[in-house]
Amino acid sequence: MARIIPFPKAAPPPVRAAEIPKAITKRREGLGLLGGLALGIWMVTVLLWGILRWIIAIDVFWQFCRMVYYWDTPGVYAGWQFLAHFAVLSALHYYVGVYRPRGAPEPVKAGLAAKRA
Repeated sequence: MARIIPFPKAAPPPVRAAEIPKAITKRREGLGLLGGLALGIWMVTVLLWGILRWIIAIDVFWQFCRMVYYWDTPGVYAGWQFLAHFAVLSALHYYVGVYRPRGAPEPVKAGLAAKRA
């Protein structure tokens, strides 16, 4: 059977500033210059990731076609160039998907799993 979730009858009371735990309002300090720079680069990369991955994927496809065309041509290192471009694409996927620098905001959990937690 389906699980029916009843609609709330009244809105929950507003949360006052005194009730917010200190861990949520704690200021993020101690990033320093390099930490702030790493956080800024990561944020820009994450915000542009939707466009950036398409551009780099098209470039990797072009390098693959070029590698196939120049496969038996001596003096043309198209295979190594393809591997380098593919490695950059793979590294950016890791950088955006797994890596999170100190001071970065936590991801928002959506759906019923967030309400249960």
